Amino acid sequence: MEAEKEKFIRENVVKRKKPFRERLAHFFGLVLGAVLFGVIASAVFVVTMPFWEETAFPYLEERFPDLFHQQEVTIPADHDPVATRAAETESVTEEAAETRKADEAQPSGSESAGSTEMTSGTESAGATDEAQMSAEETEATLPDNVVVAFDPEPDQEDLAEPVQEEPAGTGQDSAGGESVAEAAADRIAYSNETTNQAAQFNHAVVSLQADSINADGSVYPVASGILWNATKSEYYILMDYSKVRGATAFDVTFYNGGKIRAILEGADDVTGIAVVTCDRREAELAGITNEDIIPLGNSYNVRIGNTVYCLGSPSGPIWSVALGMISYVSRSNPGIDTDLRYLYSDIEVVDGGGFLVNAGGELIGVVTSNTQSLTDGGKSAAIAISDLKKIIETLSNGSRAAYLGIQGTNVTEEIAADKQIPVGIYVSNALIGAPAYNSGIQNGDVITRFDGVDVSTMRELQSLLAQHSPGDQVVVIIYRQGRTDYVRQSYRITLGSR
Repeated sequence: MEAEKEKFIRENVVKRKKPFRERLAHFFGLVLGAVLFGVIASAVFVVTMPFWEETAFPYLEERFPDLFHQQEVTIPADHDPVATRAAETESVTEEAAETRKADEAQPSGSESAGSTEMTSGTESAGATDEAQMSAEETEATLPDNVVVAFDPEPDQEDLAEPVQEEPAGTGQDSAGGESVAEAAADRIAYSNETTNQAAQFNHAVVSLQADSINADGSVYPVASGILWNATKSEYYILMDYSKVRGATAFDVTFYNGGKIRAILEGADDVTGIAVVTCDRREAELAGITNEDIIPLGNSYNVRIGNTVYCLGSPSGPIWSVALGMISYVSRSNPGIDTDLRYLYSDIEVVDGGGFLVNAGGELIGVVTSNTQSLTDGGKSAAIAISDLKKIIETLSNGSRAAYLGIQGTNVTEEIAADKQIPVGIYVSNALIGAPAYNSGIQNGDVITRFDGVDVSTMRELQSLLAQHSPGDQVVVIIYRQGRTDYVRQSYRITLGSR
């Protein structure tokens, strides 16, 4: 009897389905609960949004910048006409040498054709000799405080095009009163034009105050920066990082007084520059538009005599402006893993933090505390922007530049023949603690090959390093002075970050 009762309960009571109305009520109860939860959560989020924007989001951006980076920045490389012409000249010279060898090996028969080819070879050789003589004259007339390497291009390439002036006396009366009035009007118009340009260009300048203190307890000084790029989510600011090294977040003040927060994307100790970003929506609410940006220009187009503005803090205070001209272009200045072009101007920058802008409103050079140590009073040295574009792109994407850690001198074929050393890069200083030093490279070594590519100049090495990332392993071939001759050695090096 008990067994039958248990079977009845198991089959008819336990497995009995709930009524439809009961199931429907249960379903609507779950839906209503979810809706109420969403409404309450949304209300709480709206009320606490200021807290998230001011504290939590900046904290997360500082700790996990890659998660918040919305769009990758790509900067096209500029064309270097000097390197192209040098390569073309070398190619022509090599072709002429091959032609002469072929003529010497060819039996005499087509005398006229051989004569034509030999003439072409002679002209190429003559052109090369003229370029070398011009370069030697250039080097001999350089200022004592400017250090440049051998330059195959004549000085005229750096000179601005002459302006064609109207003949004197055209459209003037006998007394010359109209000429004086027109000249005065022209000066006033030019003054107004430069004033308006300076005011417009100054919209791109920002003031950056680090929101933390230095490691020694001191307060970071205020630094100047310049707006140079914008994506759908961010505005990008280029700055001199030398005086605020170690800071990762900044309070940004725009030209109109608007203030927002910015974070560090990346910094480079070698060049002394850094890139910081701020939220585009917040910047636009502060009154900033794309019209306020100073885009990156092409410094290969800069010529001696070009008019330039120096923005940032050339006179000390932020938003001060100086007007001057390019006085000299130094094409080769070897540094740590670099060979940079410097633009010298007659503008005196007090303490770094200057940005050279041409009359077209393009950024062509950056004056940092590092470059100011190269000049005397009354002038400034700026790193050419075309040489910085790759590192700016790397920093803008939250990465670091690859680091080898050497200072070197180019060993040309002439120097190699005279000093009896291999053609390549003579290591004048392998920095202690750098990847090159730790791997065994020493002062006096000559680097001839980097990651499977022959190198003979610091500029070539700089270009190859830009194609790598920190942590990459490369094979470097060097020649080291032995008892009687240079000995070939190979090193596998793990690149660091700078």
